[in-house]
Amino acid sequence: MVEVKIPWNGKEETVVMKKLTWGEMNEIIRQAVGKIKIIGAETPAVDFDIVTFREQLLMKSIQSAPFKIDIETVRGLDPEVADKLLAAALALNPFRGLL
Repeated sequence: MVEVKIPWNGKEETVVMKKLTWGEMNEIIRQAVGKIKIIGAETPAVDFDIVTFREQLLMKSIQSAPFKIDIETVRGLDPEVADKLLAAALALNPFRGLL
């Protein structure tokens, strides 16, 4: 776990970020990846939705926060706050690719 200090409603608050399980990371990847297309001997074409990945990783990595932990709230975060929290989420839960 990591504590991240953020500005919230005019004061400094703490968000606790957690390391996800292997299964939780797989679920995030499942939500972010569309169909994988293989045509003949070509390299597979993967449809990866980076926005879904970032939103889900951020939302599921937050263990506690001074705000409601849901997709609408995460989407409404100040960009600087969201970037700071996303950096912590990625440090705890590095993305190692699809294969």
